[in-house]
Amino acid sequence: MAPPPLATAAAAEDTAELLEVRCVGCSETLEVERGLTEFVCPDCATPQSLPPELMP
Repeated sequence: MAPPPLATAAAAEDTAELLEVRCVGCSETLEVERGLTEFVCPDCATPQSLPPELMP
């Protein structure tokens, strides 16, 4: 099984496709692609997952 992808710290071209979430490890604000439920913080490498309630 592959590890979860890294969240993006930089702004992306289409911000409508991104969610802003706070890392549980370092409190950095991360931009995560919509539909992505598992990811890793690029700053502190904490694996995280979003609850289904946050997905549109």
